[in-house]
Amino acid sequence: MTTAHTTARLPNDRPLHIAIQAVALTSMALLTLVTVSALF
Repeated sequence: MTTAHTTARLPNDRPLHIAIQAVALTSMALLTLVTVSALF
């Protein structure tokens, strides 16, 4: 993946990478919540 290569090259972007991961996890959790609410 491109993100892994970028992180390996730029160690300073580590906090940004963590933030992106957190946002991705939050959006996935929200998506799951919405899907469950729509189903039940």
